Amino acid sequence: MAETAEQKTETRGPGIPLRGHERDLAATQQQLQPWLSAKLAAGAPVIITELRAPAGNGVANETLMLEAQWAENGAERRGRFVLRLDTPDAMYMDFRFEDHPRTLQALAGLPGVPVPKLYGYEPDAGIIGRAFYLMERIDGQVPADVPPYNATGFVFDATPQQRHAMWSDAVRVMSRLHRVDRARVAFLDRPQYGDSGLEQLLRYYIASYRWAAQGREQAILETAAQWLLDHLPQDHPTAFAWGDARVGNMIFRDERCVAVLDWDLMSLGGAVSDLGWWLLMDHANSVAFGLQRLPGLGNAAETIALWEEGSGLKARDLDYLIVLAAFRMTVNIMGLARLLKGQGRLPADSRELEEDNFGTHYLAQMLGLTPPTPSKFVWSGLSR
Repeated sequence: MAETAEQKTETRGPGIPLRGHERDLAATQQQLQPWLSAKLAAGAPVIITELRAPAGNGVANETLMLEAQWAENGAERRGRFVLRLDTPDAMYMDFRFEDHPRTLQALAGLPGVPVPKLYGYEPDAGIIGRAFYLMERIDGQVPADVPPYNATGFVFDATPQQRHAMWSDAVRVMSRLHRVDRARVAFLDRPQYGDSGLEQLLRYYIASYRWAAQGREQAILETAAQWLLDHLPQDHPTAFAWGDARVGNMIFRDERCVAVLDWDLMSLGGAVSDLGWWLLMDHANSVAFGLQRLPGLGNAAETIALWEEGSGLKARDLDYLIVLAAFRMTVNIMGLARLLKGQGRLPADSRELEEDNFGTHYLAQMLGLTPPTPSKFVWSGLSR
């Protein structure tokens, strides 16, 4: 059975467990139907025929899949949707859930960038207990992080020609995403963290590191934060960044990307920050697991060239942005550890997840530092 929008694998990222689900679906169905009636059927009754929580229910937000039916001009209508809910205990500092539906609206109609259609955003938590938004459900397959797509799954089973088609279309979609007018995403501006978008991104993550660490410093992160501040490019363009740019946040069908997903990490940090993140995550999906990259998937040099061609931009400051990507990944994992400890799913004194992950190993190797343990995640650099 094909996967659908927000219907992902059992883990996201190396060793990252997913958010649990404890919702009364029958009660939610009754509470939600009047809202759907107003949004979908101009007040006519809407009946939810299926409401479920998918396997792999996301790290940052709860997700529900639903099907509904209603009458329109005497004809029966049916729809399949994804409902994304806000969370009371985000794994990211200053998490802004309302930016997600705003981004779907901002990107709607951008040529060559397939994003799910937004049907409505509801900020009132009184309806089903959380703010939420409703979007289109899109059929397809999503490459896995764990187990990695370089080892198993539909990407592994594809021919080299099919993989090349998927890879090239994915990179082109990402490059077209970076053509969005900055004014359409001005709500992502965080001037309290700096003047440029890149400075905002960096200082937000340094503040997030302090927040996630809860008073416990990490030597590798301290050194990396200072290095990033000392080497911050002063003229890097401020522009939209998807934030979690990778094939694991894309839905594929017939070797084409049919949807771009997941807006938790958006910023104005610039398009090249997405390219750096993409290359780091792509590297991690093979080398971090001791795997060879599958034939047909373009290497780093080919990815950079195709992205530059599609975006019309140059990959400026890429080496710096790859270090920043490793720092950001480590901080995100620390935020996850903080969340899991708060939920009682990790012992309060546990430090392994936040200190000994592929982000800290990559940072140590990039900056010539001592890794937390004998290196199990090898940063071999980019083949350019």
